[in-house]
Amino acid sequence: MLREFKELVPKSSKEFGRTNFTKHRIDTGNHPPIKQHPRRLPFAKVEETNVICFAVKWNLGHIISAEGVRTDPRKVAAVKERSQSRNVHELRSFLGLCTYYRRFVKGFSLIARPLHRLTEHKRPFVWTEECEVAFTSLKDALTSAPILSYPDPDKEFILDTDASHANVGAVLFQEIDGQERAIAYWSKCLSKPERNYFVSRKILLAIVKAVENFYSYVYERKFLLRTDHASLTWLLNFKNTEGQIARWIQKLQ
Repeated sequence: MLREFKELVPKSSKEFGRTNFTKHRIDTGNHPPIKQHPRRLPFAKVEETNVICFAVKWNLGHIISAEGVRTDPRKVAAVKERSQSRNVHELRSFLGLCTYYRRFVKGFSLIARPLHRLTEHKRPFVWTEECEVAFTSLKDALTSAPILSYPDPDKEFILDTDASHANVGAVLFQEIDGQERAIAYWSKCLSKPERNYFVSRKILLAIVKAVENFYSYVYERKFLLRTDHASLTWLLNFKNTEGQIARWIQKLQ
């Protein structure tokens, strides 16, 4: 191993440059030092090994395990125990915690929209029934959030997109063990001008924004794009070289 990586190992202490030499002692207790030479497993036999993977809790609020990535139960419990927000400050704190896990929730932006509207500048803080429904729905969605699978760069990605009157969203899938498993969810609330788009244009907007969001997964690779709007086939013969739609098509190309 030292011969293979000899360019990384200095020949003498002089090659270190200026540094403070430190001495340390490793206490192995009653266990003698291992004298067996290190061995590397041939790459061809990696798949033959049985790998035991334990769940690891990251300080960033996720649980990493052999199954995939899931939310930290303690943080989700903190969300579930939150009572109705009494002011904008408390509501923003709640939304901030929920937004951190938005990739686990399908249609997150649509669910949270009434609460986000309540935080707008100069809007009176009035907790309506619609806000209560959104508040409860967010807590329920996070409590039942799925385990997201790890992306496999050797497999094809599947991107599902959808659009409604006030929201666009997408789900990134991969087929694993014969089943489609979610890698991540994404959604976005539409602005006032965007809500006036005709349906095909909203669907195209959803595709463009979803590809931008999952850029690191789908860039320069073939992937399957699924949408429920067949009228988008007109884009294949779109000839106009100017305007917003032309710029969107250029982005996708």
